[in-house]
Amino acid sequence: MILVHLVHEGVQFGVLTPWIVDYTRFAAGGFVFVAGLGVGLAYLRPRGGDRPLGASTARLWTRAVYLLGVHYALTGIIVTLDVLRGARPPAAEPLALVLDIALLREAPPYIDVLPLYVAMLLVTPAAFALLRRGLWPLVALVSAAVFAYGRHDPEAFSPRASVEFPFLLWQAFFVAGLLFSMAVPRLDRGRRAWRAAMAGAWIAFVATTTLAYGPRFDLVPEPAFVSFAKVPLTTGELLRYLAATLVVLTTSAVAWRRVRGSTSAAAIATLGRRSLAVYGAHVFIQMLALLAVTPLWWMGSAQALVVVPVLAGSWLVARAVDRWEAHARPWSDLRRAFRSWGAAPAGLVAAALLIVVVRPPLPDEAGVEVGSETQFSGEIDLVDAVDEPGFTPEVTIDEAPFDDDDDAPEIEELDELDDAPIQSGLGAPLIA
Repeated sequence: MILVHLVHEGVQFGVLTPWIVDYTRFAAGGFVFVAGLGVGLAYLRPRGGDRPLGASTARLWTRAVYLLGVHYALTGIIVTLDVLRGARPPAAEPLALVLDIALLREAPPYIDVLPLYVAMLLVTPAAFALLRRGLWPLVALVSAAVFAYGRHDPEAFSPRASVEFPFLLWQAFFVAGLLFSMAVPRLDRGRRAWRAAMAGAWIAFVATTTLAYGPRFDLVPEPAFVSFAKVPLTTGELLRYLAATLVVLTTSAVAWRRVRGSTSAAAIATLGRRSLAVYGAHVFIQMLALLAVTPLWWMGSAQALVVVPVLAGSWLVARAVDRWEAHARPWSDLRRAFRSWGAAPAGLVAAALLIVVVRPPLPDEAGVEVGSETQFSGEIDLVDAVDEPGFTPEVTIDEAPFDDDDDAPEIEELDELDDAPIQSGLGAPLIA
């Protein structure tokens, strides 16, 4: 996640760039898959169990509300910081912006996946009702049908705030994780089951990666499974993401007995245990890292070293949350109330306060320089400003640099949104 985001912000990684953004990129789909896997392992009993369905439903819906509150708060904080840094103009109508946030019409890059988790947790109890009756083929069939419809209309039933993660398409990762959670007990009982699963995952990963980035075949029409794009998600990219995720998961399971006592495994476990805090904090840590490394463009691919402090900062956040949870006993009741049903209102109020405070200058406060004079915005007449003596356009129609449209250079267009070098305002030019 951190590597891909830094590449998209223009940090130079040299020859490693295609490996990060193409060959091994899987973080978004992997996180959603593991979310479904974790929910399944924690709450799902395939054929009955000691946890009532009603209790699981309450816990899952409470968590969904909590994630919604986190999304509201993060959106408000990031929008406010962007305004203060000059990367975004102040909202002309702050309350309208707050309403857009509340209705999931607005979300800054890098936190726009949270609404997907909210939606998935809300519908999980319905999937549980089927899975506990052994109807997993029906769940898989419904998920595949929903994905197929999403390929036809990706934006259906998805808010604008989650434009890169349409619900109908990305639910396939979460459902796949739920289904895989039912296979985990069987894999644990088998003597060599995890090794066989690891071999299958590696074969699938090599095959999908070769289809995506290896020699292209002239297939007309091109089958859906050899089309690879993240936005909107294609069938081929779904399969490649799942294969890469299963490679990491199965290989880790096979090697776990050897690595579980290592320092690196302990650090990774700390990050994973506090994944939500790390996910939210990495955006701000990334902002600080970019402020430090952007002026050092002359370092070339050595800029990649910025990954070290970003990872270290993320780990420190995880450790800080661990310590808070261990020692903040007096706040337990407040935390419990906040996490139940108070997260969403509190997050929205926090976003509203932040955005409203950072308001645009009033008309009688804003000065705009036109020519050699400064006029207040309420008195500006743009027509008069253009007709002022001394205003000389640099290029007129007669002096156009190209005699024919054919002589003009072609505008380079990116084939896919994934190839854009900057996806957010973190590394964009500041607004004057």
